[in-house]
Amino acid sequence: MKTVDSYAKGLAPAVQVVLVASLILVFFAGIQLFVFTEYTDRFFAWTISSPLSAAFLGAAFWGTIPAFLALWTTRGLRWANARAGALGVIVFGTATLIATLLHLDKFYMNAITGWVWLIVYIVVPVSGVIVTVLQSRRPEAPQPPVAPMRSWARGVLFALGGFLLLYGAGLFILPDSVGNTWPWGLTPLTARAIAAWLLGNGAVALAVARDGDWNNAQFLTATMVVMALLQFAALVRYPPEMTWAASIWVYAVVLFIMIGLGAYGFITARRATR
Repeated sequence: MKTVDSYAKGLAPAVQVVLVASLILVFFAGIQLFVFTEYTDRFFAWTISSPLSAAFLGAAFWGTIPAFLALWTTRGLRWANARAGALGVIVFGTATLIATLLHLDKFYMNAITGWVWLIVYIVVPVSGVIVTVLQSRRPEAPQPPVAPMRSWARGVLFALGGFLLLYGAGLFILPDSVGNTWPWGLTPLTARAIAAWLLGNGAVALAVARDGDWNNAQFLTATMVVMALLQFAALVRYPPEMTWAASIWVYAVVLFIMIGLGAYGFITARRATR
C-alpha cells in the first residue's frame, strides 16, 4: 500500500513559517485563557467576565496544538494534509478580525496585549490566503485515497460541519438573540469570538468530508479529540455557569461526536499507513 510519502512534494517554506508562528501564538493564548482564566483583565487583550467563556476560548486555542505541531514536525507531508486546516484558519481569522473591529472599544488598545491581538488577526487571514496561493503553485501528483472514509462517516462530518457553520453564523450575526440559546451567558463580543471558532471548525469538517480521506486529516482528527476533551474540562471547572437546559445536552453531544469521530478517523488513518 502506498503511503503519503510516496507522493510527497512537501510544504512550501512559507507554510512552515506560518505553522511555527501559529504554534507559538496558540500556545501563549491558551496560557492566557485556559490557565489564567480568571485574570483576563491583567493578561489578555480584553476582559472576559465569564471564566467559562475564557476557558472555552483557551481550550479551542490549545486544541489546535496537535495539528500545528504535527504538521510542522512530520516529514514528507503534502498540501492535502494541511489544506483543510488552512481553510479553517482563514475562516476563523477573518471572523475574529471582524469581531475585533466591531468591538474595538472593548479591547485594551492602550496596552500591548490589545495591539498584539489586533495585529495578529490582521495577519492571520492574510497569511492563510497567501500560503494557500503559494502552495497551489506547487502542483502535486494526484493521490488515491489512502484511508477512504465510509459513507456514514462522511455523512456525520457533513452534518457536523453544516451545523457548526449555520449555528456559528447565527451566533456571529445575532449574538444577543442566538446567544440566549448557548449553554451559558455570553456578551456580544464573547459570542462572536466563540462563533469564530464554530465557523472555523465547521469549515474544516466540511473540507475533510469533501476530501474523503482520513489520511489527509489525521492531524486534524487528533485536534478534534483534544479540543473536545479540553472543552469538557472547562465545563467541569465552571459548572455553576452552565444553564441546565436542552442546549447543554446538544453541546455535550457535539463534543462526544468530535471525540468519537476524531478518534475513529485518526486510528483508521494510522492503520492504513502502517
